Amino acid sequence: MTFWRCVVLSLIVACGASAKPVSVDPPKDVVAPPRPAPATPVALAIVVEGHEMWIGNDQTDVSEEERYLGALKPLEETFAKLSTAGLPAGSTATVVTYGEHASVRHPMAPISTLTAAAFGEQRDYRGVIDRDLVGGVTLGLDELAKARGSRHVLVVIGDGTDTNVDTAKATLTTLAKRAAAEHVQVVSFVYKGPLSSSGNPLAAFDPNMLTVNSIGAIGPELETLFGELIPKPVVAHSGNAVAIALLVSGAETWMGNDDLEPADDPARYTGALKAIRAALEKTPMTGFPAGSQGAILTYEDTVKTRQRMGPIEAIDAPAMGDQKAYYKTAGSELASGVRAAIGQLANVDSGRKVLIILGDGNDTNNEVAKAQLRDLAKKASALHIEVRAIIWKSALSDEQDVIHELDPTVSTAKTSDELTTQLAAVLKAVR
Repeated sequence: MTFWRCVVLSLIVACGASAKPVSVDPPKDVVAPPRPAPATPVALAIVVEGHEMWIGNDQTDVSEEERYLGALKPLEETFAKLSTAGLPAGSTATVVTYGEHASVRHPMAPISTLTAAAFGEQRDYRGVIDRDLVGGVTLGLDELAKARGSRHVLVVIGDGTDTNVDTAKATLTTLAKRAAAEHVQVVSFVYKGPLSSSGNPLAAFDPNMLTVNSIGAIGPELETLFGELIPKPVVAHSGNAVAIALLVSGAETWMGNDDLEPADDPARYTGALKAIRAALEKTPMTGFPAGSQGAILTYEDTVKTRQRMGPIEAIDAPAMGDQKAYYKTAGSELASGVRAAIGQLANVDSGRKVLIILGDGNDTNNEVAKAQLRDLAKKASALHIEVRAIIWKSALSDEQDVIHELDPTVSTAKTSDELTTQLAAVLKAVR
């Protein structure tokens, strides 16, 4: 046998043999990364007003003149689609309602059981004419106190009033101190129904309560809240990654309906949608740093997410939809839209965050919106969110505007062509 043949055979035998695993100690200066600690579970108490005329009774046997649509149906629609996926393991929720007295309608249970059914039916609230807000808040805090080892969140939804206004303010002030001492995060939404009084003793408990113009506006606010409660994954990106939230008025008369209405119809409007789509086609969202993200939201009498936060290339003309997507819509929940958009940006780990707003600059309730937009301007500043607003007035837009409370440097496009040019310029500038 030749020398080289012996060598080859020796190698074959060695490779085919089973080798013992060799234990290699890591270098002493290398430290294994610590395992991330599990996220703290959330305990959520939702306290809802149970007054019949606030809840609604249109699905019960009442006369036409006593019939009110109320808040229950929109709330149920919200919770039917509200996702609890992503909330920390072990998270729980309870539903408390208050009328003549407060009661637990849905006991504290895994948060996945929080569905529309947890709020009952209109007939459950038939004949309820009192508002024991104090009792509802107290019971909500009591239920949270039982959920040890959790992050406590109390959500109050109602018209902000109590049957006994004289004593409610003082008691709610005391309850506010209790909530602070027990580290309870308080979030309150106030919607005034047809028979609601103008008072708001709830302000003594939550000075930052949010007043909305329609019950439908509470849904997006709850979606934003749930998004904030979900632990944020670490996303790899370059230090220059950009996150953009494009917030656009979705009212039919602002977006336009000329593709849907006859040419001789006085209710036919060209609108802004085509101008916006033209800008996105002219300036595609490409060439951004790695990890850049974007979302599209619209606002009318409610706020809708047209394109969830994701790869920034998804912000394009098709994502805006066509005029059919905005047909028969009305209203202008501008402040709610801004809050939802800021919420989406706050949940993104990115080097630069930009909120772009397109609309006529008005809210359904400008007087209430002024203070809300000033507060949102502070929040945007604290989160290092740049705000770029562009006003374009439709044929039916009010000449005044409140968007300057959020963006004092807001620009105005006098024509649809100017809107296209200005939006394209903003999209180029944020790269």
